[in-house]
Amino acid sequence: MYSSAIYCAAICALLSTACARPEADNVGTSGKSSPASSIAEAPPLQGTEGPADYRTRAEALQVRLVPGAPIPEVRRDAESLLALGVSLVPGFVERHPQCQAYLEAAIKVQGEWPRLDLASIERDYHHDGALPTPDNAGVCYHMKDLVVHPATVLVLLAQSQPDWPKAQAEIAEVMQHAEFVGSQ
Repeated sequence: MYSSAIYCAAICALLSTACARPEADNVGTSGKSSPASSIAEAPPLQGTEGPADYRTRAEALQVRLVPGAPIPEVRRDAESLLALGVSLVPGFVERHPQCQAYLEAAIKVQGEWPRLDLASIERDYHHDGALPTPDNAGVCYHMKDLVVHPATVLVLLAQSQPDWPKAQAEIAEVMQHAEFVGSQ
């Protein structure tokens, strides 16, 4: 586990290089009538958004995951990142069809996260307890995490005392997964 000094140093570095985001990037998913429950229902990419855009949004979210941050605004950013992750799944499945069932099960977290506690999301989604085993799971795993990590941040934000360092770590990790997905 990393010390709080490392987290503080990382946040200070991020804050010193952070740029202001346009208001258009603050769009959440709360206006949707229902989340995607299968790959066929996943929202299409908006314009040219892809893994690089995902990483940019994740970096901006990570900077905002600090004590005292306005939780409704941070939640909208996490929901937006989750929705972007879900929107990337169909294109990924076209390149990796063996991941379809696994990722269809994984994107269900978009609708289920409000009812999950941290232990459940860890067991069922991070550790694949609720997911089928795909062939070549290593490739599928990275795409799954572009959906699961923002959902975990949402679970953390729903707690009476959010675990900000854990939320930051979730986003730091998902940025690595986004790099892998972008290289596929």
